[in-house]
Amino acid sequence: MTPNFQYLMEAIQIVLVVVVGLVVFMLVRPTRFGRLKKRVGNPNLEVVQATSIFYHQDDYRQVELVPQENLPFFKQEMAAFAYKSSQGDVDIHQQVDDGIPLHDRGIDPDDLNKQLLRLGLPRFNRVSTGVRPGEMKSERTFGYGDDNNAIFFDEEISRVKNIWFVGQPKVELKLLSNILYELGQDHQLVLMDWNRLKAIELNDREQIDNYLSRRLR
Repeated sequence: MTPNFQYLMEAIQIVLVVVVGLVVFMLVRPTRFGRLKKRVGNPNLEVVQATSIFYHQDDYRQVELVPQENLPFFKQEMAAFAYKSSQGDVDIHQQVDDGIPLHDRGIDPDDLNKQLLRLGLPRFNRVSTGVRPGEMKSERTFGYGDDNNAIFFDEEISRVKNIWFVGQPKVELKLLSNILYELGQDHQLVLMDWNRLKAIELNDREQIDNYLSRRLR
């Protein structure tokens, strides 16, 4: 093999590597909005896959899971909020962190993640909140679903700190009902819906099913 021929073969190999790299880059590349574009199946069709999830700041913990010991206090809060709302003084409930915090239940984030993954929703470990445009990162927060229609939880010191729902996550109601019931049984929790001023005891399947059928359909 002559030196010139060897140099030619090496040059061809380099060109092939560059071409393959460009093709891969064009098929999967970040866009301006923090998303990935990738071509699948029909090359003329493009699927956009989000890499982060957003919830509006007003939706934070408006529908949340809390220790059941707090229920008497929260019922008083609901009555007070209902009165203020009827007088036109408030329209969004401001959470009061009195009582037993969810963090004290010692829920393992990995265990909760495994339960929520059963819903078949996309999972995101990049979460933003606030008001668009101008949202900010929600630290140590995980989301399951789509923008403004999802289940979220955050963690602190390797324990779940809060669990809350936003909008109408696209899930199978029976499966979500089972997961809520299991969380209620394992950790003695209730679901507080401050938007509807309802408290759902998660050790009661009938309450869970009635609530979900009205809220998510």
